[in-house]
Amino acid sequence: MFKKILIMLPAVFVLFVCGCDLQFEAEKKSDNENTTLLDLTKIKQEREKTEREKLEAELAEAERLEAERQEAERLEAERIEAERIETERLEAERLEAERIEAERLEFERLKEELLQQLLEIQNQQSQEETEPASEPEPDPGPMPQMPETKKLTLMVYMAADNDLESYALQNLKDMEHAGFSGMNILVLLDRTEGFDATDGDWTDTRLLEVVHDDTDGNYVVSRRLRCPNLGLSASVETELDMANPNVLRNFISFAKSEYEAEKYALIIWGHGTGWRGAADNPECQSFRACAIDDTNGTYMTVSAMGRALKNLGLCVIGFDTCFGGVFENVYEIKNCAEYTVASPGVSPSGGWDYRQLLENISESDFTTNSIAGLMADSSSVSSTVFTNSKLRNVMEAFESFSEGLAGKIVDRDSHASVFQSLKELVNNHHAYFYSQGKSEIYLDMYCMANAYSSAADYALKEKAVKLKNEISRAACTTFSDTPQIGIYFIPRTEYGTFAVNPSSDYTRNFDNASQCLFIKESQWWVPTQDGNSGSLFDKLFYTSW
Repeated sequence: MFKKILIMLPAVFVLFVCGCDLQFEAEKKSDNENTTLLDLTKIKQEREKTEREKLEAELAEAERLEAERQEAERLEAERIEAERIETERLEAERLEAERIEAERLEFERLKEELLQQLLEIQNQQSQEETEPASEPEPDPGPMPQMPETKKLTLMVYMAADNDLESYALQNLKDMEHAGFSGMNILVLLDRTEGFDATDGDWTDTRLLEVVHDDTDGNYVVSRRLRCPNLGLSASVETELDMANPNVLRNFISFAKSEYEAEKYALIIWGHGTGWRGAADNPECQSFRACAIDDTNGTYMTVSAMGRALKNLGLCVIGFDTCFGGVFENVYEIKNCAEYTVASPGVSPSGGWDYRQLLENISESDFTTNSIAGLMADSSSVSSTVFTNSKLRNVMEAFESFSEGLAGKIVDRDSHASVFQSLKELVNNHHAYFYSQGKSEIYLDMYCMANAYSSAADYALKEKAVKLKNEISRAACTTFSDTPQIGIYFIPRTEYGTFAVNPSSDYTRNFDNASQCLFIKESQWWVPTQDGNSGSLFDKLFYTSW
């Protein structure tokens, strides 16, 4: 028995040792599993803490940006309100200054009359004291009265030596049929052959003083005038080149010297295409600015018109033409009158309602802004009244906006995005052009700014809002909730597609004397000869991406 136990003892010992090892391994494995579980829990907690801190930081940053945006909007609103108050104050001061000046002039006039009357009395007394008494002479009757100075002399430069001849004669008869008073109306009318045989089918150039016609006839009854300034006779036929800026200037000078009035206003009547200078490209000759004269084969450039109208003391310049209200045109004459009235787009060939215009002016107070507003109202299409003294501010804001927009173009994608945004203005009818055939395309400047007034780029957004505000201060348009003003973009082909590039004449070139002032001054909209200026047009049309 004892031997059996001794024999089994090693086996029992081995079993005991193995059992201990198994128990130790099990306990070790359990401890490892517990450690791993604790580590995972700790990592999860740290990760959740990190995510929570990140979300809190992002929320704080969003709140900071929102506060900055609200503060910027508040500051912008305060700035706009301050500008509005300042504008109203300046306008009130200007009106008060005008009133004081008018009172001063009236006082000077009365003083001069009293001094003249006193001098006459003194002379009469002196004569009675030195001359012997004589038989009283018979009463010669009342002294003839000097003609009363009219409130306004309105001049119409009617360039109808082209296919608009019949419309010119209709507009002239409308003037004659109007019941007007308080103003002189002078018309320089140039006709041509082959379009209208009315009134004896004369085809030369005539200066007419409009007189009232009670009849319904088509015969012109206005008085034909002799004008040495223009070489015109009251009886001899003379052909003038209406595209000659000296003809326009001499016409105005004669009217002011022979028909004195308190105010002088001018209407340029006829065809118009906007910004054009002297085109070197024969294909561009159909786009010819204004005062197109078929007999002489000429037209007046915008720059020549600006020189002709300089320092003539006009209160209002109106354009009864197409595309008179584009910025290149009105900016050229910003120092030539207080107001400019024009449509940025296509105007009907029949022109303004001149009977309504003359009768409404006669019934008005003859203030400059009233005359300008009534001109705009006489057109059947949207017409804009521009306050010329504020156009310089529009120019500066537009240049700043153009610089900002050009800065957005840095690669092929951004180029395509900006160009598409401008094309969308055309597609959405925020542009001006002839619907048939070739035409220049003018973008609506206000709508272009409005398209970027909610841009994600805050700096560009500010520039766009600034441009909108300056345009609103400078312009007001009939039949429209927003001020309308065009700016040149690109030609439209006869097939209705966009041309590849703008006209080559729309390039800043200081050697081109016929170039308009806007093209010469603009640094950020118009292209340059080398195409490397960084302007918007250089980047859009003359830079490879």
